[in-house]
Amino acid sequence: MSESRVDNMAAARLNAALDALHWGGVALAAQTGVNDRTARRWISGQNPPPVAILTWVERLAAFHRENPAPVTPTKPPTILS
Repeated sequence: MSESRVDNMAAARLNAALDALHWGGVALAAQTGVNDRTARRWISGQNPPPVAILTWVERLAAFHRENPAPVTPTKPPTILS
């Protein structure tokens, strides 16, 4: 498998995880301590993300999917007497 194909696969995995987290490049950069340009290069597939970062983001996304935020009711429940 060519290196560019591996980079594109990593970018696709990273993008899927970022979508699940509702994160963009700025959030990824802030959370990983890199500059925005580095995060954009990982997201676009121009440079591969480090394996540790890709794995971490995928684990966060999996946790987020398995543990969604509680839904708050839009109106108070009706109390039956």
